[in-house]
Amino acid sequence: MKKSFLFGSVVATIALLSGCGGSSGVVADKTAPNFTNTDYSFDIDEGTDKSVSLTANETGVSFTEDSAEAAINGLNLVFNAPNFNSSGENSYTVNVIAKDEAGNASAAKAFTFNVKAVITESYEFNSSYVAPIGGKDFEPKGGNLEDPSGLLWDDTVSTRMSYDAAKTYCEAKGTGWRMPTRAEFLNVIDYSKVTTTGSLIDSDFSNYSANAVEVSWVENLTSDKYVVNHADGTDSTPGNNLDYNVLCVYGDKDSTAHTFTSNKDDVTGLTWTTINASNTPSTHIDAVSGCANEVPMGDWHLPTINELRSIINYNTNTIPASIASGTPTNPNTYFIWSSTPAKDRNSNNTYYTVYLDGVNTKAGVISDEHNMTHYFTCVK
Repeated sequence: MKKSFLFGSVVATIALLSGCGGSSGVVADKTAPNFTNTDYSFDIDEGTDKSVSLTANETGVSFTEDSAEAAINGLNLVFNAPNFNSSGENSYTVNVIAKDEAGNASAAKAFTFNVKAVITESYEFNSSYVAPIGGKDFEPKGGNLEDPSGLLWDDTVSTRMSYDAAKTYCEAKGTGWRMPTRAEFLNVIDYSKVTTTGSLIDSDFSNYSANAVEVSWVENLTSDKYVVNHADGTDSTPGNNLDYNVLCVYGDKDSTAHTFTSNKDDVTGLTWTTINASNTPSTHIDAVSGCANEVPMGDWHLPTINELRSIINYNTNTIPASIASGTPTNPNTYFIWSSTPAKDRNSNNTYYTVYLDGVNTKAGVISDEHNMTHYFTCVK
């Protein structure tokens, strides 16, 4: 009787499970989750953290990673950027695996972090540096070029772009990167290359120096947007919507508002003579002779184009009133001779000048033939 009872109970139990469907109707989850992030590559400054939100196509997913520079914090991948390696690799790959609640694991997904250098040295203002005519000795540093004033230059060739895109391009390189000012970019021009064809960009800029007919944007300090011409070393104001090259720089911005004491530049130490409104404009040879005979006799000379550019205030496009005293005969536009021969397409007897446009408040570099008559100032 006891055996019969047990057998009947088992049969009843089997029948009940069969009627309810039992466990045989459940489909196990064997599908691994997929990542749904839109970005997998990131730029990051050295010594900083980058948190990336991890997303997948289902809920309840957990993540693991394989990098010593990273960690998982909840649903975020946090990358701790090491110091920039100036002589090695600065791109780091972090492999992340997503795992769902059923234990299904995805294939490893690569997240890339590109570490950018953050320069922390204290640089002098570029305005304290008057570039020589040539041979500026740009030195390699951390993948960039350092000039004698302490600025770092990025010699990477970029595609042409508009002014606004160029500004964004430089600032996206990392904290402290920017477009150069006109004064800064003109120091990249090697004015000793006047007898050569092609670009006047200093030969240390191996990528840029080959761009003979190119021009590059410089930062807009006034209402006008300027470019510098690689082929002749002059600057001008083109149309705002055109596309040109860009060369990015890192360091303190050029301070263009110099102070003068008795016509001595307190920043560069150069002393200047005054251009009087009553002075008769002179040919280039007379300007050279006028400085050689300047009283008191001594070290006076007709300035190089870089010396002459150093007195331009690029914020106001003027030069100190004490040097350009009074009103010239032609107040609209007048020119000041430099001693630097210009690379000219028509003549070997051409020299760089600084032009001043009093009506439109513009100043810049341009060349003219030696027998034209212009004003001059002397320097020592």
